[in-house]
Amino acid sequence: MKEINQFFKNKRAKILGIFIVAGATFVEVPLRLFCHKVSEILLYIMKETFLVGRAEAVAREIFTQSSPLIFLYFPAMIGLIIIIKDGFQKTDWFLGPVLIGILFKAGIYGLISLKHQSGEFWLLTQAGAPQFLLNFFIFLFIFVGLTGLLIWMKNIIDIIER
Repeated sequence: MKEINQFFKNKRAKILGIFIVAGATFVEVPLRLFCHKVSEILLYIMKETFLVGRAEAVAREIFTQSSPLIFLYFPAMIGLIIIIKDGFQKTDWFLGPVLIGILFKAGIYGLISLKHQSGEFWLLTQAGAPQFLLNFFIFLFIFVGLTGLLIWMKNIIDIIER
């Protein structure tokens, strides 16, 4: 236990989080696919009894395509906001960069998806989700990720100067 505490207090270990941000952008893809599988399982288990026909198909499409928003991006954003508010502590030095990488990837993926009219964000607009709402979420993901990155870098600089 003492070695673990010393590892978290090591300045070099905190700086290595820069590579975690890059790695998190690649980890986001399997996490997004996992979210789709979770939504398919939940839709299979929880049959919708109130909707039938076209309305049921649209509701299923919206839930399936928005599963990364619901299960990945919003929890990552809330987690990063909590880390920012409380300050980077022991394991936050490794969890924070992962969340920053996921949120940057979400924002960039959303922008590309809407611009080139493909991907989950575009399919959500085709299913009836308002595009201005999706643009707002994309802005929010990028803003929270950028704020987290700036505060994280400020904390790293403070540690190096000590």
